[in-house]
Amino acid sequence: MSLGLHETRQRRRRQRRWAAFKFLFVAALLGGSLALAYELGGQIAGAEEDALREELKAAQEEQEQFETLRSDLKAEVARAQQAEAQWRERYQQDVPQGEVAEILELTRRRLQDGVPAERLRFVVEQVSAERDCAGEPETKRFIVRTPIYTGGADSIGFADSSITITATGESATDAQGRPNAWFDPAKPLRVSVTPIGGEAKVVEGELPLHFSLVRGDTEHLFTAVAADRRGFLEVTEDTCAYP
Repeated sequence: MSLGLHETRQRRRRQRRWAAFKFLFVAALLGGSLALAYELGGQIAGAEEDALREELKAAQEEQEQFETLRSDLKAEVARAQQAEAQWRERYQQDVPQGEVAEILELTRRRLQDGVPAERLRFVVEQVSAERDCAGEPETKRFIVRTPIYTGGADSIGFADSSITITATGESATDAQGRPNAWFDPAKPLRVSVTPIGGEAKVVEGELPLHFSLVRGDTEHLFTAVAADRRGFLEVTEDTCAYP
């Protein structure tokens, strides 16, 4: 029995040693695995940190390039706006506007009509800022034609009857809205100025009306207003040297 008990104890000690060895082996294996995992984790983390650092650097470089491009574009826009303003200013200076454009267009039409350029140049050179007028106005009156009235005394003559003036207007209405024979002085008139042997010049508008007619070296200036007598138009003429 002593021998069997001794073997049993020996076997148990061997089992305990083997168990301790296995535990230590597993612990060492786990420790090595953990150390390796830590090392690998550190390497991976370092690689990721380097990659993030490179991405951040690249992003910063792109941002700098963007800022440079934006500054260049702003400079280009400023230069374009300045160039546009300069061209607009040159256009306004070089291209006729308003009354100057109207005068140039009239000159062009007169040249197309066959008027010699020398004559136009002479006329422009001779024109002065002030008119040289006779200062002896003549006033006459006549009846304005309407859709109802087309009778006599509906014209006048100036310059020894070489210039005839007539006028047409809308009929005035009574309180019931019925048209009268005389014209309504508050509404626009159509005045016709006809020289002997020439074409009629038509002027339209509300009273008073100012118009002129040039014949040779004389400019006839007219002013038309409503006369005191109902249905009549009063026209005053003065003559000035032309040009």
